[in-house]
Amino acid sequence: MFMKVKVWKLLGLILITIFALSAANSVHAQTTISEGIGVYPSGIAYDSGTNEIYVCDAYTKMVSVISDASNTITRNITINSYPGSLVYDATKKEMFVSVTIGVDVSIIPDNSNSVTKTIQVASDPYESPGSLAYDSAKGRIYVTNSSDVSVISDSNNEISKVISNVGSLGQSAGNLVYDKGDGKIICSNGEVISDSTNTVTATLNVGTDPAGITYDSGTGAIYVTNDDDPGTVTVTPVSSGTPSAASPTSSASSTSTPKVPEFSSAALVSVVVAMIALTVSAVALKARTRKPLRRKHR
Repeated sequence: MFMKVKVWKLLGLILITIFALSAANSVHAQTTISEGIGVYPSGIAYDSGTNEIYVCDAYTKMVSVISDASNTITRNITINSYPGSLVYDATKKEMFVSVTIGVDVSIIPDNSNSVTKTIQVASDPYESPGSLAYDSAKGRIYVTNSSDVSVISDSNNEISKVISNVGSLGQSAGNLVYDKGDGKIICSNGEVISDSTNTVTATLNVGTDPAGITYDSGTGAIYVTNDDDPGTVTVTPVSSGTPSAASPTSSASSTSTPKVPEFSSAALVSVVVAMIALTVSAVALKARTRKPLRRKHR
């Protein structure tokens, strides 16, 4: 009787493990949201104030809002031009949207269904705003044009400064990232802006046609994709930049990035079967070792 109870306990633990693995598998499941987003989804950003995701559709002049609870679109917000990039100001709880053809940046507050303000950051529609970055320490939004970077104060949502000639290397400023530790805004063309002085203080050596950029706060390096050399990423320490000299870089193939494997249904079944087999074997072996030896009667 005692052995039967023990077996049922072990089977219960196995069932709990199965449910846990199934839950882990469902977390990694892929979901595609397509209904109502439009035909040319571009910029995307997360709103931590409402737990929603904002997606730009440059073709319809619309920003779609997705609930992360249901993974469905809750509303669509129309702006006055073709949206391109997004950044969220967590302090003021506002979403800033730049346009691909136009001169301004639109502001959408949390839980709003419309744009409450537009800020002109360019004089020529063909020098339209590009990438945005939010400086949480200074309460500023940085936005690129073809040849300069505008600085917007979130205290009044007005331009406080325009940093000219940021694309002086023959390239536009490109995309932006924010280095919170050192108070820097880094452009994908390699130029580094201090958020204390709002001036270019250093230049980093990047590829000949830099595109996407991200900052690794752990190593203090930027990673920049190269359009002229597809499949490579230039890695440059931010501390190595100087205003007068370029710094050495290293390149890494983007195809060599390891991926963390996810549970599959077949793997899940295999794991469960193996656990059941091992458990039954262990119980049977333990029962044999405890069985008393019979004495022979003379």
